[in-house]
Amino acid sequence: MADVRPLSELLPSTTPKQPELPLNYRSFCTRCGIRPPYGAHRHCLWCIRALEYMTMDDQQRREYRARYIPQHFLDARLSDFSPAVRRDLEEIADKQGLYCWGPVGIGKTHLLAALANDLLIKGALAVWTTLETLCCSLRSVYQPESNANEEKIFSVVLEAEHLFLDDLGTCYSDAARATDFSHKVLYRVLDTRVHKDLPTYISSNKPPLELEKHFDERIGSRLHMLHILPLKGPDLRRTKG
Repeated sequence: MADVRPLSELLPSTTPKQPELPLNYRSFCTRCGIRPPYGAHRHCLWCIRALEYMTMDDQQRREYRARYIPQHFLDARLSDFSPAVRRDLEEIADKQGLYCWGPVGIGKTHLLAALANDLLIKGALAVWTTLETLCCSLRSVYQPESNANEEKIFSVVLEAEHLFLDDLGTCYSDAARATDFSHKVLYRVLDTRVHKDLPTYISSNKPPLELEKHFDERIGSRLHMLHILPLKGPDLRRTKG
């Protein structure tokens, strides 16, 4: 599992709100032609970020990506994977994200990081965390010395343009069930993002049906709304060693 920054470091959200547009508004970004322009700009918010990224030098680009994904995976690229895997990823467009699963060391986190890097370069924003980190951040709200706000922490993951949940279910043995707290947190995250049509990318060492046993069928049903991608092969960490 990659190092994960506390969610409190991502507050407040870095995504400005799109100004409301009149009902008869029909203009599109002059760069991508897909999304409406942001405010008085000719470009959409994604393209504005992408153009700003293009003006950065290599070090600035690394520092920018390091704000959103683990330092160890800043150089992860989709080209690191086979043509078959890259073709499979094209199916994500028709789904609400990705559920990537496979044995330890197969490259699941590397794949998620490659997707995040690709999105950041194109002007999207990504939030990277784990369910355990999210639950710990939420529990810290109830500490006497805490100034954190539960809804603000939730808003980081509920409203993220692209949410990456790494190593989901890794801490559960075959017979263990998730705690009520983690169960409620995961359900709220998945259900909210499904209804908002926001993509979520998940890695796990368990297939969706097995993970469903640790939670319930409502969560299992929402996981199956993602594109399911099993990865097979040797433990790459041992191979490199």
